[in-house]
Amino acid sequence: SSGTKILFQAQASLGRLGTTTNDKLQFTTNDTGRLTIDTSGRIGIGTSSPHTTLHIGGSGSFSMAEATEHPVDPAANTEAFFYIKADKFIIKFNDSGTVRYKYMVLSGDHVTWVQTLTSP
Repeated sequence: SSGTKILFQAQASLGRLGTTTNDKLQFTTNDTGRLTIDTSGRIGIGTSSPHTTLHIGGSGSFSMAEATEHPVDPAANTEAFFYIKADKFIIKFNDSGTVRYKYMVLSGDHVTWVQTLTSP
C-alpha cells in the first residue's frame, strides 16, 4: 500500500507517536493544520513549512536556529528571524522591504547593538 504510515507505540518507559515513512507529521484542530514536524525534525507552529528548528508563524512570526546564515528573507513588517553565528546573536528582519540585521557585540561587561544591511 502507499501513503503515510502512522506509528503509535507503547514501550516500557516511552510512548511513541510519529510516521514510519518519509512524511511530515501534522496536528490539526477544526480540520486545519496547527503544528507540523517536517522530515528534518523542524517544528512549525502556524506554518506547514518551517524554515528553522522552531518556526512560529501567524500575523507576526518568529523563528530561531543555530546557523551561519538564515536561508530565507523575512516577509516585510511581519517576520523576524533569530540565529546565532559564532559569537553573535543576530536578528534578521524586513523593514518595509529592506532586509536588515541587528546583532550584539560583547566586550567585557558591555553589550553594543549594531545594525547593518549586510549579514555579519
